[in-house]
Amino acid sequence: MLERLTRVPVDTFLLALLAVVATAAVFPATGTAADMLDVATKIAIGLLFLLYGARLSPMEALHGLRHWRLHLLVLAATFVAFPILGLLARTLVPSVLTPGLYTGVLFLCLVPSTVQSSIAFTSIAHGNVPAAIVSASLSNMLGVVLTPLLVVLLMQTSGGPRIDASAVLDIVLQLLLPFVAGQLLRPWLGKWVHRHPVVTKAFDRGSILLVVYTAFSMSMAEHVWSTVSPWRVVAVAGVCAALLAIMLGITVGLSRLARLNRADTTVVLFCGSKKSLASGLPMALVFFGTGAVGLIMLPLILFHQIQLFVCAVIASRMSRTVPVN
Repeated sequence: MLERLTRVPVDTFLLALLAVVATAAVFPATGTAADMLDVATKIAIGLLFLLYGARLSPMEALHGLRHWRLHLLVLAATFVAFPILGLLARTLVPSVLTPGLYTGVLFLCLVPSTVQSSIAFTSIAHGNVPAAIVSASLSNMLGVVLTPLLVVLLMQTSGGPRIDASAVLDIVLQLLLPFVAGQLLRPWLGKWVHRHPVVTKAFDRGSILLVVYTAFSMSMAEHVWSTVSPWRVVAVAGVCAALLAIMLGITVGLSRLARLNRADTTVVLFCGSKKSLASGLPMALVFFGTGAVGLIMLPLILFHQIQLFVCAVIASRMSRTVPVN
């Protein structure tokens, strides 16, 4: 089991995130430095989504759509069941969640599934890896469009920040346009991206750390965290754990109703119950700006770490129920 867990990059990245948050708390960027950092972050987000576009193959997604029931279940879990749970979590305000933290929980429920770890866990559990690649990739490709639409539709009526026309334009320019450019540049960039996974992974994580530092710097400058008590952070972690447990149950239940085999059920379980930190944090910065976004990021950061640990344990146990060929 320990060997399986070591294949999941939890500790080092979590430590890096904590270090960046601590640095932002002690040395927040202000004045001209904050303005320069804001510009650098926007450029990094654009390049990040250009790489996403270059990395994801639309032909592979179309070729894999023959497993349409499986992919529909993953998309339904990601973009229907999760958002419904996010709306129901509104009942936890103000007893458990503050309005700002609830906005973060709802936003967490709207982002696409993660790609790398979903595929890794499916492989460990001896699931249908090709289908996992297609489902996770399809979720991210559609998420560039569906997540902004869900944010506009659901956060307008749930007490969250209002998304106006200028924010929609920012979404198009910073997320959708670079992603489309990456898709168009695949003939030239695609092979290079796949040949240098270490470089692209480092850029992924570096961009996330830059986003987190920018957001938490502004949050410190505007005294956002003075309104959050330690027990609220614990409460958010509990809500995230409950969300994951419910979604794990829903994905297994949907798979049984659809009479999927074990390999395909594994795909729905891991791709349908997870959320992408790599896509979600840059999106949050675009949607909500650098003011209160640090608070909004917290549920997604906590959910990311919880899902990695829990799914690593589940995948490890599932791997022992099927003989390795």
